[in-house]
Amino acid sequence: MAHVNSNGVRLHVQRLPSKVAGAPPMILIHGLLDTMASYYFSIAAAVAGLGFDVIAYDLRGHGRSERPRQGYGVDAATDDLAGLIEELGVTGPVHLIGFSWGGTVAFRYAHRFPHRVASLIVIESEPPTVAWADRTADGLRDLSAHLNDPEEVARAELGALVPAMARRLTRKARELAVSTTLVEDVVDRTGLAAVYPPGWLRCPLLLIVGGESRLHARLDGIVGLLPPCDVVVVPGHHHQLLAFAPQQVAAAVLPWLATHRTARPPAVVS
Repeated sequence: MAHVNSNGVRLHVQRLPSKVAGAPPMILIHGLLDTMASYYFSIAAAVAGLGFDVIAYDLRGHGRSERPRQGYGVDAATDDLAGLIEELGVTGPVHLIGFSWGGTVAFRYAHRFPHRVASLIVIESEPPTVAWADRTADGLRDLSAHLNDPEEVARAELGALVPAMARRLTRKARELAVSTTLVEDVVDRTGLAAVYPPGWLRCPLLLIVGGESRLHARLDGIVGLLPPCDVVVVPGHHHQLLAFAPQQVAAAVLPWLATHRTARPPAVVS
């Protein structure tokens, strides 16, 4: 276990270095109320086996990372990621995998630092637009209304979860809602665009969604915000793909990464 001070916050970091010389860095970003463990129990080892230097970390306020009172917006999370990369001494282009909120952070990082991202995989996620913030605000309000009823949380907001997972996520949501400004910060519309201009994202992109998820119902609109990309739909599954469909996720991620391992970010235009 290791900790890195990034953007004024102590972040818990774990690394699965590849045995391949010159392995490109791969950073795994988990979702809200989750931890890096979601990757360790799904695809982290397999990605390392492809020849990537895998770096996973707990977002601020989550897992074993420090929990400050404030700073949970998408740009703060992006600054945390940028600081982490710098503190770890990663100088080459990075590959990113993000699930849910982690994917939204990955989109934001690729938007702000296009010359630093070689490829991007997002699972059940979309770019941080004004419309996204408004939908997320509605979802967080629903979640807050049911914090004392784990089964209702599972039905209303967290998809088809087993009761134990619903109780765990409900407990985490309650703790974060009480001790931090996460609920307000995540949906802050400051600096968010209504739409993105053509060419805003220039790295190879893989988008993975559950066939029964709310995101899938809006898939055409989300893809319309993006450059040409690869899209994989996992039939019969809701939002929690890493927990309930890890093999299907791996079947989509691993061959795609194998063909994009040597991808390079776009050149900086002066």
